Amino acid sequence: MRESQQRNTFSFTEDGIQEEFGVNHVGHFLFTKLLLPNIKASQPSRIVNLSSIGHTIAQGGIEFEKLNDPNAQDSMQRYVQTKLANILFTNELNKRYLEGERVYANSLHPGLVDTNMLRRNDISLPENYVSSAISPEDGAITTLYCATSPEIEEKNYRGRYFDPYGIEGEKSSYAKDDDLAKRLWEFTENLISEKLLQK
Repeated sequence: MRESQQRNTFSFTEDGIQEEFGVNHVGHFLFTKLLLPNIKASQPSRIVNLSSIGHTIAQGGIEFEKLNDPNAQDSMQRYVQTKLANILFTNELNKRYLEGERVYANSLHPGLVDTNMLRRNDISLPENYVSSAISPEDGAITTLYCATSPEIEEKNYRGRYFDPYGIEGEKSSYAKDDDLAKRLWEFTENLISEKLLQK
């Protein structure tokens, strides 16, 4: 019983946003939008969003109606939805703000990295899976590739999704869904307006 309760830990941010969604998606969304004028003024520039291969197991895409229901999803389901959101945000950001700009926004899966997150009480992973994790140094390689490699600009990589180590990966069908990306964008803007900008 205790283990089940730990795996279903549910909480809100101080602003009343479901925690995983707030920390992993909404914060990145708002931070990027606020910095966008400076990012454009500094072009050529990059925006790199850290996602996960976990986005491929986000069954049902982004289940907006379940985000604030503590009994609707477990911690892993909430987490993988946010990783899908990172990719959808990157896709829509390119379409809405970056066409014709020398700003290159991409997302990536860093690999299974050996960090404390792998040992969280509310996420259960097989021991052999955890033992195959790569070092934080190796886990940074794909992020560094997206942030610094001349190839990003030379090959005009925009809205791409990369796997270790700087290899273009395959997005899930939900991560390619333009309508879902638009819905997420509008949902997030409304959430920010309701929870953050009205204070």
